[in-house]
Amino acid sequence: MLLQETISKALEHHQVGELNQAGDLYEKVLREDPKHSDALHLMGLIHQQKKDPVQALEYIQKAIEQNEDASLFHSNLGNVHRDLNQMDQAMNSFREAIRIEPGFAGAHYNLAMAHEAIGDTDEAISCYEEAIKSNPKFVEAANNLGKLYSSLEIYDRAIRCFEHAISLNPNSAHLFFNHANALFGAGQFDDAIKSYHKAVELDPNSSIILSTLGAAYRKMEEFEKAEIYLKKGVECIEVDPEAYNNLGSLYMNSGQPEAGIEQFKKAVERSPENPAYHLNLGKALKDELSYQEALQEFGQVLKLNPDHEESCFLIGEVLIKQEQYQNAIKHLEQCQEIGS
Repeated sequence: MLLQETISKALEHHQVGELNQAGDLYEKVLREDPKHSDALHLMGLIHQQKKDPVQALEYIQKAIEQNEDASLFHSNLGNVHRDLNQMDQAMNSFREAIRIEPGFAGAHYNLAMAHEAIGDTDEAISCYEEAIKSNPKFVEAANNLGKLYSSLEIYDRAIRCFEHAISLNPNSAHLFFNHANALFGAGQFDDAIKSYHKAVELDPNSSIILSTLGAAYRKMEEFEKAEIYLKKGVECIEVDPEAYNNLGSLYMNSGQPEAGIEQFKKAVERSPENPAYHLNLGKALKDELSYQEALQEFGQVLKLNPDHEESCFLIGEVLIKQEQYQNAIKHLEQCQEIGS
């Protein structure tokens, strides 16, 4: 079998996720031609998919040694550096890919995600825009740019990005969901509800979509509708922790503290690294005078986020109720330091 035929056969396996079979064929090519750049590059991708970034890096670097002008090799090398949290090297690789091929939308997109990961939002926006300029049908770039604008509360631009993405992929539940979130953030509640319902229509078993729709109704004080969708959110086969958190908030607001605490505990159990869930559980326990349990939850928030001012203040409040005044003063002073 000719080397190119072997590569083609390997790619068939690779594209359907048969990594071992693909890897065996790439290795066969490399035994015959150790400098075959495509086989080296593709073996690197196999190792990346197998969560072995060190080996992936080695293979893709060898591929680049054989073909320095392959923009795709540089972009994928950047992805491996990003997997290794080597952000400077990752961005240099993406820039090199763009230098070789200025219209490489994928490299602009990868560079945007790297900038976003380090909090450089202005550069991230610029790179996402370049990706979309290079490929106006790049749905993921439009969606990511919309989410970034939403996180910055620039909702008008976010809405435009999601509408562009939806025009390219009108059957995507998560695009309508993101669109609805931006509309709700912009105060366009009726339009947001329409987009949430479209998302539900496209994915009726999504816990987070159902729950967020319920949370939106709760904020609009349509409590009967809120309860319907919040309960649906926790009845899915795969329940998002936020669904338990949202239902807990509804129960607390409607004077059902025991039910609320039960839901908050489920959220904490599913996502113990989320400080917001510990905070909500702590507040509910504090309201029910379960002070020791509340202190444990507020303490967990501070463990996860030592600069969380509200938790520090709440610990001080609980300690005062327990007449532990010296400890209370210490935490209230710490709260002031965080806030200053």
